[in-house]
Amino acid sequence: MIASTVQTDGKAKTTGALMRQMVDTYYRDMLPYAHLSFEQVFNLIKNLPFREDPPDNETLMRPSYTLNMLGTGGDCDDKSIALASYCRLVGIPY
Repeated sequence: MIASTVQTDGKAKTTGALMRQMVDTYYRDMLPYAHLSFEQVFNLIKNLPFREDPPDNETLMRPSYTLNMLGTGGDCDDKSIALASYCRLVGIPY
């Protein structure tokens, strides 16, 4: 099982693979949003505050952390993990 937050080496290939693992592991974090449409979830995630990772520290967070547990918000990869997790949960190809 992958940790709730992970740090990567910042390389695109590694980061992408870890993002996929986060989605596969934590997509159920999006259960509270399953009744919403894609557009509603997209807008919810889009409007979350943008929070940069610390300098030289590429960090990925599970959806529940991005949405509420670690003080709402995240950077591009965190928001992408949340949206991809919603898609996986409701059966939308991503």
